[in-house]
Amino acid sequence: MKKKTYRLSGSYTVEASFIFPMIMLVILMILYLMFYVHDKCVMNAAADVAALRASQPGVEEKGIYESVENNVKELLNKRLLASGSVENKVKITSDTIEVVCRSELPIPFHNIRIPVEVIGYAKRTDPVMFIRECRVIEEKAEGW
Repeated sequence: MKKKTYRLSGSYTVEASFIFPMIMLVILMILYLMFYVHDKCVMNAAADVAALRASQPGVEEKGIYESVENNVKELLNKRLLASGSVENKVKITSDTIEVVCRSELPIPFHNIRIPVEVIGYAKRTDPVMFIRECRVIEEKAEGW
């Protein structure tokens, strides 16, 4: 009886040894990009909500900075996946409140950090005056 001999070359193994690390690198890069996008979206939402809460008429001028700081900490509590601590900066003008949140996203196995910065702002309005102005516009529109 004849013995079967298999003649397989190792070309598939060699090709796989080159392709597999590249595929894994691409998958890890996509995963880390998702971390970046997630953290940026969460920080953006927190900055917008903090600015909106601080723009309400019940908040005193002196307490705006503390209010924004507390709101951002509350909204970001254990929600960031890869970013570290978040720095907040508040800019107050007569008609807007702007909240800037900054953080850094570390790249594994390197000393590189990607900066993540978002800006949330809200217009400061007086709801009573807004309703009165809407009623005046409504009355003028009816008589037209």
